[in-house]
Parts: sequence; structure tokens; C-alpha cells
Amino acid sequence: PGEILDRRYRIITDGLPLDIGITYNAFDMQRVCVVVVEVLASRYGQGADALVHLRRHLQATPRRVHPLLIDTDGVGLVGGSLYTVRRQIGGETVSGMLARDGKLRVGLAVQTASDLCHVLAALHVTGHVHGGLSSSSVLVQDGALVAVTDAGLLPALHTRSSATGRPWGRIPYLSPEHASGADIWPTSDVYVVGLLLYEMLTGCLPFDADDEAELVLWHVKDDPPPVQAHAPDTPNHLARIVHRALAKDPTQRFQNGSEMAQALSLNLHAGLAREAPRLESPQPPSARLQLIVPPVSGDDFPSTLPSLAVPAPTRGVDDQKSGARTDCIIVALLIAGIM
Repeated sequence: PGEILDRRYRIITDGLPLDIGITYNAFDMQRVCVVVVEVLASRYGQGADALVHLRRHLQATPRRVHPLLIDTDGVGLVGGSLYTVRRQIGGETVSGMLARDGKLRVGLAVQTASDLCHVLAALHVTGHVHGGLSSSSVLVQDGALVAVTDAGLLPALHTRSSATGRPWGRIPYLSPEHASGADIWPTSDVYVVGLLLYEMLTGCLPFDADDEAELVLWHVKDDPPPVQAHAPDTPNHLARIVHRALAKDPTQRFQNGSEMAQALSLNLHAGLAREAPRLESPQPPSARLQLIVPPVSGDDFPSTLPSLAVPAPTRGVDDQKSGARTDCIIVALLIAGIM
């Protein structure tokens, strides 16, 4: 705290280690506001050449494509390491929530993944990808997504000269394309959303190891353990969505954020309707009224009726016909109601 970067950003907090580097809150003396400075780990590049390359590629990244997609406002060097600057946003990272709670409620996990897919859809329609999603780049507040950071940052650091089959990306949130050193596509973002949803539902990643080579191999070749192996209460329809997002073949995944957002919405509601408990009658079985109406035949009615002990009131012909019609209507309605 107290150090000033590029005669502009005065550091005001201790550093917080994250998966991509170390973040600090700083005061921007030009814009007179608090910002977040992220000093990147050395594996993402160092020196003036890396800075020039990063600036050039970030300038080509579309800006303001979605209100929740937080752009990188500046880059620089400190001690030879790259740093980025973005505006400060409230909320808590998903990584912080998982560290505290172990895993998220199913509803919160699905809502976060759905909101994230909507943000990515706005980026994918421009022909670009995020390329560096992780639980540290997604911020949630009061059960709602409030920010997605670092969009385009890792693709900007990844150059053609380094694309020699070597793994790259934000470990351990790698798609098979990241792990094999290939170019990435919107389907690569979908894969990482699948990893995040898996982690939010179960409290663990499908693939995680201290050995980077082993981790890379798993992402390239191995199918993930079923979600329900770690979280048996996960609805079947939701487990199928996660499984599809984590397909090794990109053509078998959702093709962009919009497709996965629709699947999360439609399949969630359909699954809840299928799995809703059946409503039983509030009356116990013994209290239910059962009426049995035998089939009507000519033998059921005698040709003559016995005389009654008490004479019936005398009625006219019209009254008798009206009464007969009324009786027939009541019997018909009763039978119809029972059927």
C-alpha cells in the first residue's frame, strides 16, 4: 500500500492472490475513483514486448457489449510483470462463495450459470470469445450475477508464436482446446461454463490436480465423473446439460452462450414440472364417496308398481310429465357427473 504505478494508480490495499495473479484496490488519481489492479503471474508474459502485444490485442476486443461484462481499462508494467486495470465492482467472486459454503444451492448455481451464458451470448455474437473464465472472474451479489471480468485477456496474451501445441489458459479452468494448445471458439467458453456449473453444484471440479501435465491429459481424453456421483440430489435434466457442455467434441456441445442459456431455462422448467410431487386428495380414502350405477335394462323396472300406504298427491297430466322430465334430467346429470 502506498506505491504508485505509472504516476497514476496508488495502491491502497494488500494483495489478494487469485488464480491469474494478485489483485489490489487502487486509487486512480486521474479519474478520482477506486479501481482494481491485477498483477498477472509471470507465465502470462513479462517485459515491454508482452505489454505492446497485450495493448494491441485488447484494442481489437469489442467494448461495452454487455453491461455486466467489465472491460479492461488500462495495462502496464510493474517490476517487469504485466498488470491490468478495471473499474471496481461490488459482489463476491464465485471462488469466494465456494470457499465459504462448499457448494451453492441448485437454484443459485443454475441462475448464475444462466446469467453468465446470457453475457457470453452478447460477446459471441460479435465473433469474439472470453477465453479466460474462472470462478474468480464471475461476481455475484444477492443471488444475481453482477460482473464478468477479464474478457479477452488470455486470448490477447496467447500469440501465434506460442501456439505450438503447448497448453495455455486459466488453470484449472481449461477446455480441451486450451489443454491441447489449439485456438478457442465460443464452444470453448461453453465447456468452461460447464466446469463452473459442475463446481457450483458439487463443490469440486471434475478434473483437478497439482500436476499440470496430468490435468491437461484429463481434459483432453477423459470423461468427467457424473455430477450425481458428487451431488446425488442434482435433477437429471440439469445433469444432462452439464454433461453436454463438457463434451470432448466441440460439435457435441452447445454452440454458444445463447444455446446453453436457452437449455438451462427450458430444461429447468420442464424438469421441475416432471419432478413435481403429485397432489393427493385432502380426504382420506375411507371418506371418499363411491357411487355404483348398474346398467339399465327393461327387467329393472316392473310393469306395475305396488300401491303406497300413503296416497300420493293428485297431479294433472302436465304436472306428471314435468315431474317425469325432471326425474330423468336429475338421473342423467348424476350419471354424467359420476362418469
